[in-house]
Amino acid sequence: MFKLGDYVTNAVNGVCKIEDKLTMNLTGTNKEYFLLISQYDGNSKAYIPVESAPLRIRPVMEEHEAKELLEHLKEAKEVPVEIEKQREIAYKSAINSNQARALASLYRTTYLRRQRRLMEGKKTNSVDERYYKQVEGQLCNELAFVLHLPRTDIKEMILASIQ
Repeated sequence: MFKLGDYVTNAVNGVCKIEDKLTMNLTGTNKEYFLLISQYDGNSKAYIPVESAPLRIRPVMEEHEAKELLEHLKEAKEVPVEIEKQREIAYKSAINSNQARALASLYRTTYLRRQRRLMEGKKTNSVDERYYKQVEGQLCNELAFVLHLPRTDIKEMILASIQ
């Protein structure tokens, strides 16, 4: 499914290039791993077991998918949370899914919740703030990479789509 030179994304390192495929003994047995190199922090490396790669990485979006995602943000549903104490679990699930639409919904959710709280004269919620920053980084980095635009331009495009 994945090969050397592919650009992929994962929840921890964002956009990465599959630089190598290595056999290593990290757990007492030899396994094959992909070596991922971050495209935004060249010092950041990740080793992903080849056997679990489809669960942990996905190909970066195509340009048309990135444009569709920006359109999707306009009507993306907020992440459903019935019990407030389960908010972080729902947010973490969206991040770990590493699916672009789930990330878009999380971004929209955390952005709108922040805006509502600020309009009410309240501080932003720490869980919303933490996941807002994380998902913003993931989405902006991937969209900037795919669309060949600066991250600041992408952030403006995302906010324009939400509002």
